[in-house]
Amino acid sequence: MVATCPACGSANTESLMTIPAMPVHVGLLWTSRDAATGCDQAEMALSLCAHCGYVWNAAFDIEKMDYEQDYDNALHHSPKFATWEADLAKGLVARHGLRGRRLAEIGPGDGRFLANLAIEGGNTGIGIEPGHNPDRVSDLVAQADVEIHDEYADADSLRGHEVDFVSSRHVLEHLPEPMMLIDTIRGGIVQGGGVYIEVPNFSWALDRGAFEDLMYEHCGYYTPETLAHLMSRAGFSEIVAAPTFDGLFAAVEAVVAAGVPHNDPIDPAIVDRIRADVHALAARIDAVSTEFAARRDSGQKLAAWGGGARAVGLLNLVPDADAIEWVVDINPRKQGTFVTGTGHAIVAPDTLRETRPDAVLVVNPVYTDEIARMLTDLGVDADLISI
Repeated sequence: MVATCPACGSANTESLMTIPAMPVHVGLLWTSRDAATGCDQAEMALSLCAHCGYVWNAAFDIEKMDYEQDYDNALHHSPKFATWEADLAKGLVARHGLRGRRLAEIGPGDGRFLANLAIEGGNTGIGIEPGHNPDRVSDLVAQADVEIHDEYADADSLRGHEVDFVSSRHVLEHLPEPMMLIDTIRGGIVQGGGVYIEVPNFSWALDRGAFEDLMYEHCGYYTPETLAHLMSRAGFSEIVAAPTFDGLFAAVEAVVAAGVPHNDPIDPAIVDRIRADVHALAARIDAVSTEFAARRDSGQKLAAWGGGARAVGLLNLVPDADAIEWVVDINPRKQGTFVTGTGHAIVAPDTLRETRPDAVLVVNPVYTDEIARMLTDLGVDADLISI
């Protein structure tokens, strides 16, 4: 038995899976192979709460995290993602009546999404980003009535900004005590205000045996049901949690009202599925490694498309990942750098015109159609494979 659940406080918890060593960071830009392979690594010890379905890394050490280094996890270079994100902003403005309102985003990164929300509804916005780098701001920010503050979020500061709506995307999974953020939002918005929280969807990963979604930075893993449970526990109302972006993310929308907090257990069948699917990941890793080795031994040249967080998980967990000769990424800042942990070189798509791989592994299947079109434009005739 492991410690009590850091999300709901239940003692009904259990150990699931241990990974002896994983890179501590997935988004750092390493300019040499030696630096990439010499990166800091640490153990992951996944645990499960049978009450709320939360999965977390019980060995996580927040003192190891340093996001002020040269870091990049931007997704907007993909046309598919950029279109979806713009549509998300339009939908939130429409559903929550965000016109002429005061908005806040916790963890806005370069401010792109906050600016989209502000522009779409004629809103003003405040971004709360500890360690904010003013040199890494989206061009959209200059077109919107928004500002980004280098500070930590707390309920008092949110109330001081008098915000009507708070968004927080891909922050919660980095926090070892997730209810602190949820309670901060609940206590900092005016009555009737809305919230949107988005995280990676653990259900999507487990359905596909996507072990590459496991990463040290993400100390918490959420299904839509777990997200809804935590929002209910905090006393939010009108809670709607569902998959989004082709299922890759899980999102929850809710309203601050005079709701009564609930801490009822989620469906035990959901917990049983999480447990079984996590236990199956080890066999999945072995199967993928066998496929990579077979392709390499048959003389095939392999490339992987996508040099982000999922590539770090994939290449570090699969023993025969050295079968991958090139890692392609469309983000210009990643090109010329090396994958954390393994040292695979990250190259621009044009490189494939010269290297002519026999097969291209799609690291994130959400982008399969987009990658297929780009390979056609490049004149590269390669098998497109997805694990």
